[in-house]
Amino acid sequence: MATSSFSKGKSPAHRSAPHPQGTLVPAPSYPASDKVPLPPPPPYENVSSTPAATAFRANNPTRGTSSPSHVRTTCSAKFGSQECYNRKKAIESALSVPFSASGQLTVFDDKVAYANVLVGEQPPLFLSPDPPHADAPPGPATAHYPVPAPAASAVAYDSALVPHLPSRRRNHPLTADSPASSTTSPASVLRPWPFKYISVPPAHGPSQPVPRLAHGLERVLFNPGVHLLRDPRSGVYNFSPSLDKITQPDDFNYGALTPYVMASKDKDLFEVAIRENCKYVSSTSSITNLLAKMHMTLFMNQPLNLSDLSAVYQTQSTSFTTLSRKPTSAILHYKDGRYIIDQEKSKEESDAVILMSLGHSMEKMLTLEPEQFNKYLVGYDGPREEAADAYHYAVVENFLLRSQLDCHDDRLPRKSFDLKTRASLAIRMDPANFMAFTDGALQENSSYTLKRNRGLLESFEREYYDMARSAFLKYNFQARIGDMDGIFVCYHNTQNVFGFQYVPVEEMAEVLCGSPELGDGSFSLSVKVLQHVLDVVTAKHAGRSIRLTLGATKSHPELAVFAEAFDPSDKDNNATAPRGPLSYHKFEVASSLHQSEPTAANMRNWDVSLRTLVEDEAPAVAAGSEAPAKLWTAYANMRRQCPNLNVRRSNAGRSFLQGIVGSVPTGSEVLGF
Repeated sequence: MATSSFSKGKSPAHRSAPHPQGTLVPAPSYPASDKVPLPPPPPYENVSSTPAATAFRANNPTRGTSSPSHVRTTCSAKFGSQECYNRKKAIESALSVPFSASGQLTVFDDKVAYANVLVGEQPPLFLSPDPPHADAPPGPATAHYPVPAPAASAVAYDSALVPHLPSRRRNHPLTADSPASSTTSPASVLRPWPFKYISVPPAHGPSQPVPRLAHGLERVLFNPGVHLLRDPRSGVYNFSPSLDKITQPDDFNYGALTPYVMASKDKDLFEVAIRENCKYVSSTSSITNLLAKMHMTLFMNQPLNLSDLSAVYQTQSTSFTTLSRKPTSAILHYKDGRYIIDQEKSKEESDAVILMSLGHSMEKMLTLEPEQFNKYLVGYDGPREEAADAYHYAVVENFLLRSQLDCHDDRLPRKSFDLKTRASLAIRMDPANFMAFTDGALQENSSYTLKRNRGLLESFEREYYDMARSAFLKYNFQARIGDMDGIFVCYHNTQNVFGFQYVPVEEMAEVLCGSPELGDGSFSLSVKVLQHVLDVVTAKHAGRSIRLTLGATKSHPELAVFAEAFDPSDKDNNATAPRGPLSYHKFEVASSLHQSEPTAANMRNWDVSLRTLVEDEAPAVAAGSEAPAKLWTAYANMRRQCPNLNVRRSNAGRSFLQGIVGSVPTGSEVLGF
């Protein structure tokens, strides 16, 4: 089992062999599924007059509390919040009807069922959604809420009498009088396996050579944990002293680097897409944010597995950061029957540009010897050998995905890995002020250093904790798309390098999902759910380029998606002047793991039911004119929440540094978010 590098007395992370290339990735060798298919749902009928509803009222009189808020409070006080949630999900699953936003069960007008299911000693008997057939083989219980033995006075209800109704709209961003073209669609069931992942060659010639680590850093790959650049007690360097001081952006010649090519501008990438007959084309940097929202929906914001960190972190947040949970947006460029996906970016330069610039220069620093690295400094006019970037191309379901390969080592199971430069906490909170003059003296946020292995502040463990909450999900998808083995992390504060750490994919899966097997399933299902969403959106706006904005809800397994068609040839068209038409799609992503603790054992029963709950649309509006439709207003509100479209500036890092210099803050003040 892969574990955190900070775990006490545990073996190194297990690194499995790579999957076979050029074939469909087979399902893991789990036992055959014991799930019994449900009989077809009965036809629609008025639930208030069904025999089940009538019998339920007769045998379960109201306890004098029909207020949803009072019932929820009573249930939580009596059984605890988790038990209360399980009861709500059980009746929702059995009736195939969700609760309304107010918490009332929508199928009974007098709310008797809602009150009694939550507050009663046991749920009604018809809440067993998977009654086994008489000839079904014995097997483990399904993932649904277990139904206790009936009481002497209970009535054995027939599950066939329980109606299966289409879900009603809830949590809609608009008001009730907004137009809706449809409210439900048939559910599509997705499963992790089989999963199509095929590595394919580039469009022209062989692949470019992939760099290797220099300075003896390769030994970090095979020794778990943090490796200090310099021993703080003796001052002896464990690696080359040339890595200590970081070359600043003003001293590095970025013009000597091969420029980054967006997916929509990459002609070779599009040629491969035509050759492989893929509908969607993207790079890892453009698609990982979309896949991250799919993962969050599949796992319903399940807490991260940070149990291997020290005791001080056991009382801190184990969820993704607020910024990670916010909506995101992308551009789907239509070209010759295919859609090329680019991440949408703000026109305003981010404060974090210093970190992106240092990331490029530090990659060269880590993979070149000093004499070769010096050729990229400002002032050097001699010849230099600059090879083109190396890319990995993969057909993943109906996607063609391009990954840049940063580094390579033949001894790793999957050979290649990603390079990540991780700035310290104070720098990340305020990158624009990594150096600032205060009262005539140079006061640097970069004076925040990493001094210890464990602890809440100034420690490698804190950087790992923040990275798990904010970046592991993106790093995990980037590595899996490129068939990489893991990530090589360089910890720094923009002035000095402190240490290095290698994190394999299995370890990231442990933190994000609970096990490597669930990490594999999360990747395949995230891709399949995203493909389904894109199929719906592109069918709605066939033959048009699309601005896609989507977000995952926190309390329900749902995706809210806005799709704005636009004409890329219109010079007035930009992110602040929507053209349309605009459509809104709300998807319910009901995973079987929502009702049980995700483990490798129940992977064989992991299925995802995906259906459209809501579809609305608004007509196009001329550039520069006001959009009166409420759908446009809701769309604008979601886009204002997208971090990739809105640059936020703050002096949090400077304030944080002052707090450390003065008195060390505690609790939530330390975390900052």
